[in-house]
Amino acid sequence: MNPVRIEIRIRNNYLFQAIMRDYPNVNQFCIAFGIHPSVIGTYINLKTSPFLQSGEYSKSAERIARLLHMLPEDLFPRKLYGLKETNAVFELPLESMDLLTNDEMPLLESVEDQYIRECERQGVRKILTTLDPREAEILKLRYGFDDKPLSLEDCALQFNVTKARIQQIEAKALKRLRSPKRLKILEEIHHG
Repeated sequence: MNPVRIEIRIRNNYLFQAIMRDYPNVNQFCIAFGIHPSVIGTYINLKTSPFLQSGEYSKSAERIARLLHMLPEDLFPRKLYGLKETNAVFELPLESMDLLTNDEMPLLESVEDQYIRECERQGVRKILTTLDPREAEILKLRYGFDDKPLSLEDCALQFNVTKARIQQIEAKALKRLRSPKRLKILEEIHHG
């Protein structure tokens, strides 16, 4: 059997935890202060140094520290920058993965990925408002927008209809979502 590969990444947890202390997520912090998420993302993921060649903190690092009511040296310790982005890679036999549940292994994703995912989610929610409310609700339930996806049977029970009827409504709604008008809305959201 092929082993499972697990990568452990080093990140700036000082900055990440300071943001999470006051905001529900990094994206909300960025929105609140008009900071592009990639700026925060590169600092958290150690892809950009907060130091100028002179050794002083960059203006963006100082601004972030000021917004979080902290000193730059508390958010951007010198010893942290200069480390390699990836610290270790472990390979485990697939059988050992049975010991871990998905809840115990959170996905590690960059701030940029979180931001993109949130924009896509908002775009899909916006486009769902163009559908009949029942169609939109069925798609949300079937694809797990607010919770885990529901089976055809569970969805049919909730709407007091047959599984076949849920399939018909779902198919019609998906077809309507592919209309040029709705695809244009998604493109505008994606590029806007």
